[in-house]
Parts: sequence; C-alpha cells; structure tokens
Amino acid sequence: MADSREATISTPHSKLNYLCELANARGGNLVNHGAVARKLELQPSRISQLFGYATDLSGTTLPAGMEGRLVNAFNDDQIPLQLGWLALPLPDFKTRFTQPTPKSGEKIGAPWIATESHAEESLVEFRLHDPDPTNRGLKLNATLIFGTIEYDSDGFAISVRDAVATLESAAYRPAEHGGQPEPAAPRHIERIAGGIKITGPRKGEPLHGDPLDGAPLMEVVRRAEGEDDLAVTIHTGTRSFHVTPLDPSAADAVDPATKDALVNLLIERALGSTHTQRPILARATLRRKPDPL
Repeated sequence: MADSREATISTPHSKLNYLCELANARGGNLVNHGAVARKLELQPSRISQLFGYATDLSGTTLPAGMEGRLVNAFNDDQIPLQLGWLALPLPDFKTRFTQPTPKSGEKIGAPWIATESHAEESLVEFRLHDPDPTNRGLKLNATLIFGTIEYDSDGFAISVRDAVATLESAAYRPAEHGGQPEPAAPRHIERIAGGIKITGPRKGEPLHGDPLDGAPLMEVVRRAEGEDDLAVTIHTGTRSFHVTPLDPSAADAVDPATKDALVNLLIERALGSTHTQRPILARATLRRKPDPL
C-alpha cells in the first residue's frame, strides 16, 4: 500500500461529515467538527482549513502525523477507520464501513497502551499517542503543551524557560539522519545529545503553548530485540524556572528568597526531593499490547 502521507485526500469535508454521522449513529462523541477539533486538541479554524468546503474539490494533504491522530480518535470512538481509507474516493470510502456496528461498550483496541504522570499539569501537559510506523521504525506522536502555575495566595506564577525530552527504551533509540534535521521536524524542537531540546514557542521569556503543532516528537528505530516499551521524560533545570508576580503593576522584582522557596516547592512536589539538577516535569510511556491468543 502506498504511503498515505503522500496521498491527496479528496472530498475531505464530506469524509469528515460522514465519520461524524457514523459517530452520532453509534452513540459516539465525535458528532461534529468541533468535537473532532477538541479531541485532536486543535483550534476549530484548523479543522476548517483541513476539512472545509474549499478542499472538497481540490483535496488536501494532511500534515505529518495528523492522519494517525485522526484515525486513533475515531477508533477510540468505536469507528473502525483505517489509515489507507482516507485516500479513497468518497463512494469507496463509505463502503468500508459496512461491517456490523460494534456492540455497546465494545471498544476497538489500539495496539499500544499509554500512561502518563505529571508534576503539575498546568505547567506542562504531556502524553504519547499511538506511533506511526515508518520504513525504519516509529514516529512518536505526542501532545506537549507548556503553561503556567499560579500561586494566588503568594501572588506569583511559575513557568519554565527551557526543557528537554529524553527517550528511555531497551528496544529503541532516536533515529539518526546523518547530522541533518529530522524530516518535517517541528520548528520549536532540535536534536541534541541525549534527547530533544524544546526551543519554543515562547510568551516573553518562558516556554508557552504547543511546540509540536501536530508533528511527531521524534522518530525512533529498533536497536535491539526486547519488549516494545518506550518512555519519554520532560526535564528542566533547577535554574530554568521563571517566576513573575501575578500583579503586572507591581514595581518590585520577585524576592529571591520567595523565588527559591516557590521553585523548591515545585521540585519537591515533582520528585519528593530538591536534590536534583534536572527535575522531571512529566513522563509518558507506551507499551505494546500483547497479541491475542
């Protein structure tokens, strides 16, 4: 089968409408474009750009990783969409859904199980999704959003200036591209020794928002036989926390003692200890489901 990432998806508006109709008929959640946008964590305007009326005749090519996210979203909603179907003509696309409707409560399982943990979700939200297979390995799809913790009682907010994502796996390692950037790499990340450096986006000095913008976090290749378990951690430095007063009119700079106390509180919440140079803000894991007997 041809790589669907190179295929133009014709009549995308009609296809998304049909998928939403199926979800509504089967008691799902993705019953309109707004619900799909929320599930994919995109702005509604982005869904309109990708699946709007204007693309019905000319078709559209989805960004790298978006097809997999769309398929996973509808699979989770008990709609048995497959990646290759997106490039089919609309009549053929519709015929692929003629199999019996899954029984109520019967979930169409994904091949991977994902778990995650966060020090503070308002500071960084991170999770891994089902990876996309490539010729060499896997593209790791992820949600990664940076925000701010507000301490109302103290009158300060904390964000982070920089962060690094590192891979832990006995079976996989980050793919090498001969010193060249990874294909379609997000503009706010860069490969460094031992991981991925997050360079933006920024709101003033600290990180803020979505650095991936729908692109995969990294590509990994198999390095040894073993369990298909992957874990990615998001780190920052103890001196990389950004503390600002909640009242923008406050003339006084943040008191150094207050800043140290707030940073130490955050690190202690994250790790139970302040004795570390690289606090872990979030960790997400993927484990492949065992084949059914």
